[in-house]
Amino acid sequence: MDGAYYTMSLYQDNAENMYHRQMVDMTGSHTHEFLSSHSQAAEAIEPGFKFPFYGHLTERFFVTTHGFLSFAPGLHNLMYKTQYIAPLRVKLDPGRFNDSTINYILTDDSLTIQWTNITVSEPVEHPSGGRFTFQVFYYFVVDLYLSC
Repeated sequence: MDGAYYTMSLYQDNAENMYHRQMVDMTGSHTHEFLSSHSQAAEAIEPGFKFPFYGHLTERFFVTTHGFLSFAPGLHNLMYKTQYIAPLRVKLDPGRFNDSTINYILTDDSLTIQWTNITVSEPVEHPSGGRFTFQVFYYFVVDLYLSC
């Protein structure tokens, strides 16, 4: 599924090893300890570049424990209902297990956020359980202006 502002890729059952080939290597990433240990939380990230969100440029957004990025102007109850990018939007709970983490890595031209080994919250979890690992990746291009 593609749009003017995003590209989305889904890989069912890791067909042709596409999931592993598309995942960004998170070696050296920063673990966000606060988000990794809470069941419902959001933290502001200011990556140092302007992020285009449906035609608007923003320099700040929120990473949430529930698997999405919020572009709401601040922390409030509606941030869970509007203005977000959701690679996996479900009531996740990274605080349930010690090996669940939310990591991010910022390079000169990209930002990747990864939710690792995260389960759905207990009241709504599937009876057979399961853990999720997924990423949101943004590649940005720095504008170059040349004068002759």
